[in-house]
Amino acid sequence: IYVIKGKEIREPGILGRTAYIMDGNEIKETGYRGKTLFGIEGDNHANNSRQDSLLEILEMDTSALTTCKRMFGYCKNLTNIECVWDTSNVDNMLDMFAHCQSLTKLDLSSFDTSNVVNMQGVFYNCQSLTKLDLSSFDTSNVVTMYAMFYNCKSLTKLDLSSFDTNDVVNMYSMISECYNLTSITFGDKANVSNVTSYYDMFNDLPSNLIFNYDCNYDYSK
Repeated sequence: IYVIKGKEIREPGILGRTAYIMDGNEIKETGYRGKTLFGIEGDNHANNSRQDSLLEILEMDTSALTTCKRMFGYCKNLTNIECVWDTSNVDNMLDMFAHCQSLTKLDLSSFDTSNVVNMQGVFYNCQSLTKLDLSSFDTSNVVTMYAMFYNCKSLTKLDLSSFDTNDVVNMYSMISECYNLTSITFGDKANVSNVTSYYDMFNDLPSNLIFNYDCNYDYSK
């Protein structure tokens, strides 16, 4: 069940096939094949009326997904997502929830990220999120976390104790402009020895921010 304001949602992509059409008060599937659902595919965000129309996800089958790239990118009026995620075959989460400015919560407890390589901008500009439970995240294959939490300005705590960053090379602006963070927690698998880009990783954070870390690197420096 997809609650929208408009009459239809079109699947992004070159062919622009209609993936979901409005039939009365119900959305009927017409041709979804495991591609990006509602977000913007590509770099042109000028016309995003389709994204603006999406208000709520009440049920969704994600078992066919192999990529979550910009899945809900620029869905700035989306307030709620309720589904049991199957992301076991997903390798790309680039900008998955980027610019979902109205989301206040996300249940990611069923996320399987064991095959994900790209986590760039997953929560970029999710400025209304008040908390994130990332305990289910397996990041052992992730290479980039570029701007992953950029401008998540309503988050007060960020627990990354489950994060394995041994393969990560890019942490540019990873946790920048999170103005209300009071604490960040890193676990024993947090390793930045392979990181080549970490400029502005902790830019514009509160001066009283507390770093908790169970690793050899002092992230507070």
